[in-house]
Amino acid sequence: MNEESVMELLRKYNGPLRREKMTMAKFLEGHYKEYIKSLQTLVYDEKSSILGESLYEIINEKISNIDSTCKDVVKILELCDQGKMEVAHEKFNKLMERLEDIIIKTIFVSSLNGLYRIRSGSKNDNFGRMDLFHISFNQRENINAYRFSIAGYPSLYLGETIDVCWFECGMPKSFYVSQYELNIINKRERIIGLDNCPDNYLILVDLSTKPFDLISNAIIKTEDTKKMILEYICLYPLIIACSCVTKNKDVAFIEEYTISQLLCLWVKNHAKIDGIRYQTISRFDDDQDINNKNIVLPAKKIDEFGFCGRLKDYFKISKPVYRSLRESFNEKVCQEKAEQIQKLFNDLNSGDYKKIRRRDSLFENIFMLCKNFIDVYNCIVSEQYLSPEVLYSNMNTLNLYARSLNQEFQKRKDNGDLFNQVYSIDTGFKKEELKKNINKIFIDFETVVSDIKVFENYSTYINNKNDIGESCSFEYIQYDNDH
Repeated sequence: MNEESVMELLRKYNGPLRREKMTMAKFLEGHYKEYIKSLQTLVYDEKSSILGESLYEIINEKISNIDSTCKDVVKILELCDQGKMEVAHEKFNKLMERLEDIIIKTIFVSSLNGLYRIRSGSKNDNFGRMDLFHISFNQRENINAYRFSIAGYPSLYLGETIDVCWFECGMPKSFYVSQYELNIINKRERIIGLDNCPDNYLILVDLSTKPFDLISNAIIKTEDTKKMILEYICLYPLIIACSCVTKNKDVAFIEEYTISQLLCLWVKNHAKIDGIRYQTISRFDDDQDINNKNIVLPAKKIDEFGFCGRLKDYFKISKPVYRSLRESFNEKVCQEKAEQIQKLFNDLNSGDYKKIRRRDSLFENIFMLCKNFIDVYNCIVSEQYLSPEVLYSNMNTLNLYARSLNQEFQKRKDNGDLFNQVYSIDTGFKKEELKKNINKIFIDFETVVSDIKVFENYSTYINNKNDIGESCSFEYIQYDNDH
């Protein structure tokens, strides 16, 4: 392999994965063998390397330990399959003791984009701050098992952007959102060596490293970058075991959650660790530029009301704000865009334009793009859709479709071929009148349809922070006011 082998390794092993019909143990056993083989074939190329020979040497020294991690994860899964849970827990705890030095990170609040939590609900629910906290232990029968939490035991899930929370919650049509403000200075012992640091921080098991970021940072060639790459390579077996895509979420036992739930229990019983930071796998795209990180904080100190007093003291919370996709897309800008596209659709569906559409595929495609946009827009504002996943996919498809048509339009425009195909069609228009009308269609397409920002910027509506933390006061949860 050439010098870029480490970069290729990061591109290849970036998850998430699907196990298909195999058990998790068998699936990961095969995947880990491929991973170890890839590590063993890394070769340093002095002529073109930007990472330095030392990184390759260290990776080579670590292969044995990484292989042990892989084998331990597979063995733990096999023990769970055999019902030997006590032995599985013991083996997992020993694994974490070995990884503890590289997996636990101090995450300062200044390095986060923010911390948010949403809850699906209607306008009439009028949720308060307590409703945006974790479920009470007194209602533990309502607490399901999730990737990083155990059935019957509460955890606080937070997202670093509002839209990643929206995805994690199944893209609800309407919801409430609060921003969390970390405020734990002087509420616990400082980290050794950080006594004079004024910033707030969380101590987390960090599974959130993105290979895309490592590849981007590699050109900087710093020791920190090399360290991050090495840590990711060493932790990859655990990261991927915690982030496999579920085959079916609507079942009582989800095998893909086995390792991540063992990790959650380990964190819950570790006095100094607050929680886990991880990448979401609920997104339906692979846009590496979007911040898609979550934090989960297990409740560790349950009070008489069933809430974690420790977490309650850690955070101030903004008053929940109601959001609705329907109301967002009913705003003036969106309505005007929809009305303009509807008008273009009506023009293309009238009189002689139908003849032009049948002879010129560009016109027919523009017509269909307008129709599909109107259908999706009406679904959103009327809330007449069953699957948010399908709706989201359609929104993305329309954006891609619009860009593709715009490329075809620009190519014909550059070649001076906008009107030649149309002139040969027998219509009721005179040549100059036809040119004028067709030119208007193209202008409307170029200015109104070719760049459908209404859908492309859906996250702008979801991520709008103007009415959340920036204009609302943050308060600690008070049971008498919020519960």
